[in-house]
Amino acid sequence: MTIANKGNKPFEMKDLFPVTSMTDQKPSMHMTENTNSIAGLGWRTVASKSLAEVKEVFAPLDRYTTDFTDEIVAFGPGRAVTLTIEIAKEVGEAIKDADDWDVSAVETEPVNIVCHRYSRPFLVTSYDMAAGSRLEGKLKKAVEAVVKSVVKDLHVQIKAANPQVISGLTLASFTPEYVATELSGMIIPEVSALTVNPTYHAKLTPYNADSLKLETGVYGIGGIYKATGLEALSDDKKTIGYMGYENAIGIISRQPLIPTENGAIFVSELGSIGGGKLYLKQWYKPGMEGIMHSVEAAVGTVVAMPGNLRLLSTATTSDPAPVSAPVSGSGEGEEDPVE
Repeated sequence: MTIANKGNKPFEMKDLFPVTSMTDQKPSMHMTENTNSIAGLGWRTVASKSLAEVKEVFAPLDRYTTDFTDEIVAFGPGRAVTLTIEIAKEVGEAIKDADDWDVSAVETEPVNIVCHRYSRPFLVTSYDMAAGSRLEGKLKKAVEAVVKSVVKDLHVQIKAANPQVISGLTLASFTPEYVATELSGMIIPEVSALTVNPTYHAKLTPYNADSLKLETGVYGIGGIYKATGLEALSDDKKTIGYMGYENAIGIISRQPLIPTENGAIFVSELGSIGGGKLYLKQWYKPGMEGIMHSVEAAVGTVVAMPGNLRLLSTATTSDPAPVSAPVSGSGEGEEDPVE
């Protein structure tokens, strides 16, 4: 691909945006190893910094049933794809000193998941690449936008599943010990993931978490993390989060088939956050002073076993239960009422 500068002297795209390993890269629908470097700034390095900052927010999704494959999924215009995965429900008791090893008591359940293609395009100019912080900032915001959209859709599904509500929680009593000893006993099997808003997350993190090397800040649970979009779970703002067993939620992630007829010059894997793989697409559009990029993901979520999921609420038992319609707004920075 060539374009002309003001002096009508043709030059290669790589002259405008210097590329190392991307020089002879042919447009491809398939994902390639993310080793390319633009203007001396490796995407792998940029991505690792950006992903690290947002990973904790979406980490609870890693605690649920996650299904990754290298399958490339094609989406029609404005269309989603329905796929099926098997979720294990029961494996039976362990056999001691077995006489016969050809015994299988694994019980699985097929679950249909609607896989969507999420995209957030953005323009990268030569100025952005000269100032690495601008490039990193744009990528970070694009990654956040894609993953937040996935989480928002999941929260709508959680709400529609009408899981059991554990109410009457207060900020004063919401400690790691309380969660580990009291709340975890209210769900069978034991909790493997817990998501709460930033206010409660701060309360749940022990003061000595760093010295104890407690990444999650809770004892015996497996995940205490803040999250965005919890307002979608409750119109009365009393829901502070949810917890569940790993099979309560099913998550799939595939490689989105990204068409290249519009001039895509590179597609690479950025990494994974919260059960979803993220990809970077790059293409040139005439008239744009730079190269277009898009963070892409093909992710599907479903509440597979509502009985293994619980909502946490500051509402008292006498208060009405959360209603079903989601509300507008991001809800970021809002604090839940404390009884």
